[in-house]
Amino acid sequence: MTQLLFSQLCEQSVYVSLVGIIITALILDEIYKQKFEKPSPIQLQMWPILLQGMDCIGIAQTGTGKTLAFLLPALIHIDNQPV
Repeated sequence: MTQLLFSQLCEQSVYVSLVGIIITALILDEIYKQKFEKPSPIQLQMWPILLQGMDCIGIAQTGTGKTLAFLLPALIHIDNQPV
């Protein structure tokens, strides 16, 4: 799996594919503002599982990115809901 820098992703189109998912430019821009460059190991493992709608338990040390591992798929799901 190729790891792309979020700065490279922001230069692409309005919708960006990352780990087989679609992230709107608005969500991606907020992530980029936080100087987030690449997913942590827990995020790389969790995102594909959670984005398929499966349940997952993530165990990792404090500060490894667990919250974003769960939050990003939730935001993407919410963003893709019809109004």
